Amino acid sequence: MPHHRVLSVLDTEAILSMHSLKIEELAPLMYEDAALKHLRMKGEDTPIGSVVEVKVVRSRFSDTDSEDPAARTKKKYRIIKGV
Repeated sequence: MPHHRVLSVLDTEAILSMHSLKIEELAPLMYEDAALKHLRMKGEDTPIGSVVEVKVVRSRFSDTDSEDPAARTKKKYRIIKGV
């Protein structure tokens, strides 16, 4: 499962500004998503309307792909929506 992290309000503002995004442009992440349930089980808050950073590390497709996972990592941002 990709790593999920709920961003603070300050982090959200910085990320949106850095990427020239509006919060309305973010794809939704449903409140009942398995990753959010996992975060809640660990005691983390996942309030509706919060922005979540999702780090996805893709597999190596060939020997020419970097062995460094950081080079194959992509960050995505989603907004938590109700059901």
